[in-house]
Amino acid sequence: MSNTKFQTAPKQTEEAHALSPRANAKLNPLEINILEGSISDVEEESQRVVRDRLLAFITERVAAMSGHKLQDVARFITLTNNDQGCVTPAEQFIGSLVTGHFLYGLTPKNAAEELEDFRLNFEDALNIARRFNTTYARMLQASDESTGERG
Repeated sequence: MSNTKFQTAPKQTEEAHALSPRANAKLNPLEINILEGSISDVEEESQRVVRDRLLAFITERVAAMSGHKLQDVARFITLTNNDQGCVTPAEQFIGSLVTGHFLYGLTPKNAAEELEDFRLNFEDALNIARRFNTTYARMLQASDESTGERG
């Protein structure tokens, strides 16, 4: 899937020994599914090890990037931090495309399915925003007035 190379065996440290047999079977941390607050491919105690490997990977490569690529990384970090699932449909769509690419490979069929989900989630988000604005219009106006914001 990924052209990124990780070592083929974990370093012989206490942290490497903490990797579960399931995590050892998938040594590329870009392809391990870590889901915060839920069951995932990596047991909770191994998630710290995988996180540390990801942080080292990122830190090493970011230092050598051009300004343009750093801007792309900063944009993706912002997008990822703003992703709240289906209520942020663009962020979820882009994140899903990237994750799907690393886990399964991106195909036109996968992209079309993700695009349909994006379309549905976008429509739902608009409807939710409309209903919220209608239901809480006075509260929103009072909040804007108290903070000095104008909509």
